[in-house]
Order: sequence, then structure tokens, then C-alpha cells
Amino acid sequence: MVEKAQAEGLLNNVSTPNIMGWLRIRNEAVHTNQPVTRAQATEIVRGITQLVQIP
Repeated sequence: MVEKAQAEGLLNNVSTPNIMGWLRIRNEAVHTNQPVTRAQATEIVRGITQLVQIP
């Protein structure tokens, strides 16, 4: 789905590898005891904010 959204220009120049990394961090946090660092959380929030901004 991420690749399709990227191909259709829906991701506001946020790279697919970045999004996949965010998903990996999310999955590890939810399904294991892996903590999310402040730096990771900040990066993800800033990236998602960029992703949802209307051009």
C-alpha cells in the first residue's frame, strides 16, 4: 500500500523507506517490550505531520 501511495504522489515526498521504518518501530513497540526513544518518536511525529499536510 505504501508503494502504491508513493507511486500516486500521495506521500508529500516522504520516502517509502522512512515510512517502513516507522512501521517497524511501531510494530516492535506494540508486539514486544522494545521501547521507543524520544528521538524516534520525534522523527515519526514530524514525518507524519509532513505526510498529512495538504500541499
